[in-house]
Amino acid sequence: LLISALVVVGLFETRNAHMQRAQASVENLSLALKKKIVDVYDTTDVVLSFLANDWLHSSLGQRQTLSKQPLAIAHLDFISHLGVTDSHGKLLYSTKGSNPLLSGIGDNQVLTPELLKEILQFTKRNLYISRPQKKESKDSSGEWFLVVAKRMTNERGAALGFSWGTLPLEYFRKIFIELKLGENGSIGFRDEELRLIVRHPDTGQTTQIGATRIADDFKEALFRNPEVGVYFAGATSIDGVKRIHSYRLSHEYQFYINVGFAIDDVLAEWRSQLNQTLGLLVLLLSLSAFLLVYVKKTIDHRESQAYFFRESQRAGKIGSYRYDFVADKWESSDVLDGILGIDKDFVYDFTGWLSLVHPEDQQMMLNYFHEDIG
Repeated sequence: LLISALVVVGLFETRNAHMQRAQASVENLSLALKKKIVDVYDTTDVVLSFLANDWLHSSLGQRQTLSKQPLAIAHLDFISHLGVTDSHGKLLYSTKGSNPLLSGIGDNQVLTPELLKEILQFTKRNLYISRPQKKESKDSSGEWFLVVAKRMTNERGAALGFSWGTLPLEYFRKIFIELKLGENGSIGFRDEELRLIVRHPDTGQTTQIGATRIADDFKEALFRNPEVGVYFAGATSIDGVKRIHSYRLSHEYQFYINVGFAIDDVLAEWRSQLNQTLGLLVLLLSLSAFLLVYVKKTIDHRESQAYFFRESQRAGKIGSYRYDFVADKWESSDVLDGILGIDKDFVYDFTGWLSLVHPEDQQMMLNYFHEDIG
C-alpha cells in the first residue's frame, strides 16, 4: 500500500509537470503570434507610408510609373493590393501585388462607399484596420481580406486622402495551420470587440468570420484581466474541447490572439505512462495478493500439521524434543514436559537434560554425548 501511495503521488506530480510545461508553451506561442501579427501591421504601415510619401512628392509623370517601383509588395506575401485615394474618395492609383490570393479583386470591391466613409472619419490610431471584408463571387465563395489604410496630410495637417492595402485572411490562416498545436489545438484571432477574424481550425457556424461568441471561461478571464491571461475552457468552449488557453491584447493595433492546447494532447504522453504504471501496479498488487494467500495457506497448513502432531503425541503419550548443539539449548513438547515432570521454568540445556537422567546412567549419557555426538 505504501508503494501504491508513492506511485500515485509520483503520477500526480508528473501530471502537474506536464501541465506547467504546456502552460509555458502556450504562453510563449501566444506571445510569438502577437509579435508576428504586430510585425505584419508594422511592415504594412511602412509600405503605406512609403507609398503615400512617394505619391505626395512625385510629379504627375512620375506617378504614372509608380507601379514599376519596388514598393516591397513583390517581396511581401501578406499584401495583395495597394492604392491611393484622395480626401473625396476618388481613387488616384492602385496596383496588385504578386500575391494571387486576391488577384481577381477590383478596386471598387475594396473601397466600398461605407468603407471609404469609415476610413476618412477614422482618427483613433495612425493605422486604420477594417473589419474582415469579402470579395463577392458568383459561387458565393469569395475571399476574405482586411483593408489597412494610412491618412495622408499636408504640412498644415489637413487631410489629403489615404494610402491603403489589403491583407488576405488566408495568409494568417496558413500561419496558424503550420504551427504545431497538437491534434486538437486552436488559435483565435479577433478584433478589439472580439469579432472573429480567423480561427483555426474552422468548425463551421460557430467560427464564422465576424462571429462574437466566446467561451464563458474566456469571458471570466477577460473580466479578471482584459489584456493578458491564462484560463481553462471546458464545456462552454466553442467546439466543446477542453483546452488550456493563453490570450493577449495588442495595444498598438487592438486585436486579440488566443492560443489553446487541448488537455488530451497535453496529457497524451502522461496518460500512456499512467496506463503502463497502473498496469505494473496492478500486476504487483496481484502478485502481492497471491503471495499473501500462499503464505497464509502455508501457515494454516503448518499449524494444522502441528495441531495433529500435538494431538497424536497427547493421545499416544509420546513426547518429542529438539536440541541445538551450538547454542546448547533444547526444547520439548508439552507431552514430554509432562512425562519428565518439568515446566517452563526448567533450564533447557545439556546440564538440565543430564539432571533428568538416572544417576547410574548419567556417566553413560555424558560419554555418549561427547564421544558419539559431540
